[in-house]
Amino acid sequence: MKEVGHFSADIFAALFVSALDEQTRREVLAHLATGCAQCLDEQRWVNRTFSLARSDESQLPPPHVLARAIRILAVERASTPVRGTLLHRIRALPIFDNRGGAVALAGVRGPGDAVRQVLYGVESAHLEIDVQVQRRSEAAGGLVAVRGQVFVQEGSGMTVAGLPVTLVSPIGITETTTSAQGAFHFEGPEDADLLVLQVSDAVIEVPVPQL
Repeated sequence: MKEVGHFSADIFAALFVSALDEQTRREVLAHLATGCAQCLDEQRWVNRTFSLARSDESQLPPPHVLARAIRILAVERASTPVRGTLLHRIRALPIFDNRGGAVALAGVRGPGDAVRQVLYGVESAHLEIDVQVQRRSEAAGGLVAVRGQVFVQEGSGMTVAGLPVTLVSPIGITETTTSAQGAFHFEGPEDADLLVLQVSDAVIEVPVPQL
């Protein structure tokens, strides 16, 4: 996936294992040749991760262990100090669920509804995050659309544009940034379980509602 002129981790992972089509491979290499610092750093991080994995001759961990490791890694990456400021972690709390009303528990698997929407609140960060998960057609291979929007309280002085957002699932991480209106969109597997949102000096963990 290419995000606003840059390539994301999944593209560099595919490049590392030679899984890109020739045209995309040329585009990625040409972009790296321009000296883009963000993408070169992302590529180094992906290459280092895959190299470490290949150097380990032990057996692969169970899927649930691997999923947890990916989740922790995504949060750790987002928590990296930026310009000398140490980011702190906040867990978003559900305040409304279209399946159960106010203060419903998110992350609880339901009877198979096609759409799930949960509104999360982060009081200390003066914002709310609306997240909607919708099942795609069967032809889409079990994918779901994860859409969301960030809202901030009036007078907070925060902006909702350009915030880094990461979707974490057992198969990896996908990254994007919010639009000028604070919106973001992913497509991922049904077992994607976490969104990681970086705002100001905080990293916010948002559970992905389960269908």
